[in-house]
Amino acid sequence: GLREELHIDEHDVGDVAFRMVALQSRHLNTALLGVARVNEPCEQLARRVLAGECHDFNNARSVPLSSAYDLFDDPCSDGSWHATARLRLHVAIALHDPA
Repeated sequence: GLREELHIDEHDVGDVAFRMVALQSRHLNTALLGVARVNEPCEQLARRVLAGECHDFNNARSVPLSSAYDLFDDPCSDGSWHATARLRLHVAIALHDPA
């Protein structure tokens, strides 16, 4: 996944932790949720995604974890986040280790 979707080499992966399987029951859509720590700055990865270099990410957005809480607390949120994307963001916040 990391190599094919994000062009991240296996040597640049610190660790991967899978924590849950999500099921979006209306569509029977499943998602494996976890966090991969990589040796690449988020900004550099976001530039590649936004430039269209990662074909699996159409209309992608980059959100720093420091501002991610606002997405869930904002009652005026536009609702444009896919259900499993929101779950992935929840997992990333929960597993985030600032050290």
